[in-house]
Parts: sequence; C-alpha cells; structure tokens
Amino acid sequence: MKNPKIVDEWLKKAEDDFEIAARAIQGKRRINWVACYHAQQSAEKHLKEFLIANDQEPERTHNLVRILNECKRFEPGFTFLEGYAEFLTPFAAEIRYPTGMELRLRHAKKSLKVANEIKMFVLERLR
Repeated sequence: MKNPKIVDEWLKKAEDDFEIAARAIQGKRRINWVACYHAQQSAEKHLKEFLIANDQEPERTHNLVRILNECKRFEPGFTFLEGYAEFLTPFAAEIRYPTGMELRLRHAKKSLKVANEIKMFVLERLR
C-alpha cells in the first residue's frame, strides 16, 4: 500500500455517506431515496478503498458490479457480494432525478444493510 492516508480518507468519506443514509430514514420525515443513494455511495467508496489499498486506480464509474469485478482480481471472495452490488447499483444515479421509481422504507433499510455488509467484507480484507 503506497499511501495509507488516502485509504483512510476513502474510509472516512464512505463512513460519512453511510451516516447520511442512516439519518435520512430517522425521524418523521423519512427520505428513502437519499438513504438508498448514500448507501450506494458508501459501498462504492469502500470497494474503491480496497482497490486503492492494493495500489490500483479505480475506474471512474458508479457501477458496483464493474468495481467488484476489479476487486475480484485481488480477492476471488468478492464474488460473495455480487447480488449486493447488483441491488445497489441503480441507486447511484437514476434515483436522483424524477423517474417514477417509488422507493419505500424497506428499500432504504435493505440498502443500509447491504452497504454495511460490503463495508464489513472490505474492512476484514484490509486488516
């Protein structure tokens, strides 16, 4: 790992996204799309953090399946996350604009759960 400080910065940004996602569904006014979007962003940053820790420049994409495929070159176990990546990828861009897609609280909660699974998987491999 060439620059552990940059890896730590990616970790912090990923954690911030996760916290925003969690806060978006607390209280009276739940903003489900914000939770889904930031959960995706958190997962994306964790995957890219793994690549950077392995001295790789991540592709400039929000497609978690593509990023995951890069990660699998270093750790085949990332195959375990394929379904999670497929679930979160649509929340990267489409939901930020009116599309007719209605996201419910269950989608937001699942997004948080999936993002957390990706986080834990990555962090275990970075220890």
